[in-house]
Amino acid sequence: MLLPQRIMACHGYGFPKFAYYDWDGIDGTIELRGASGRRILLDLKYRGLPGNDQAIRLSVQHSSDGELPPIQPISRDAGQKTSG
Repeated sequence: MLLPQRIMACHGYGFPKFAYYDWDGIDGTIELRGASGRRILLDLKYRGLPGNDQAIRLSVQHSSDGELPPIQPISRDAGQKTSG
């Protein structure tokens, strides 16, 4: 949960010392304005995924780019080696 706050701190945001404890259960997107019309999107999904999984997606988009799809659960067999 520190990663989104550290990214935001790089853009001038400040947080109280123990604010990261308050971020449990956040589910949404934080949008920061970057240079040259770019948007920095922090997609936070700390609830609603199976098995108490949590996800953070950081993306940088130009203002003319389309929306990203919502964060989806990862298949439990993703990344498994298959014989072949």
